[in-house]
Amino acid sequence: AAVASREVPADWAHSNAITPQQFDRVENQKLAYPAARGEMILWSMLEGQRAPSFSARLPAGRRAITVPVDEVNSISGMLQPGDRIDLMVSARKDNRAYMFPLLQNVVVLATGSQAVPAGDTSGKDGGRRSYTTITLDASPQDAQRVLAAREIGKLAALLRSPGDSASAFSSRRDAMSLLGLNDPDTGLWAYDYNA
Repeated sequence: AAVASREVPADWAHSNAITPQQFDRVENQKLAYPAARGEMILWSMLEGQRAPSFSARLPAGRRAITVPVDEVNSISGMLQPGDRIDLMVSARKDNRAYMFPLLQNVVVLATGSQAVPAGDTSGKDGGRRSYTTITLDASPQDAQRVLAAREIGKLAALLRSPGDSASAFSSRRDAMSLLGLNDPDTGLWAYDYNA
């Protein structure tokens, strides 16, 4: 009786707004202060400032998947929530090594348990933190691919520049061919200095 659901362009919606799918979690709760007619209701406007759960960050139909990382795959601990990465996988099959892009332009939702970017990265360690996992935003199908890739190979994260949305990689490649070390005519390992 007191609220209405309205379509808002995704770029204009506040990241802390309560969506219609989340409304059943807050129905009958009191606002800490009055909201103007037509104003979006934010989680922070609720009495007691109840913070949204991590799952509230996911749009409908998306999944959060956590993958293990080490010092190298976390870009030396400098990955931040909100960064975008390409996820590569290396795997072996029939005594050959393959390298291929698994996912491209994926949003990092969390690094370890940190779900918001660190404010000051000018500390003595240059903003580096230690964590062993990153959580990514993925479609259900992509989440399955990540799980499968973890079983058969190694994952590596490549950090993207902000605003870079280009598709940067081709399909699966033999690692030796990718490096120009496999001569297909003779089957011998060779290096082309003119390449």
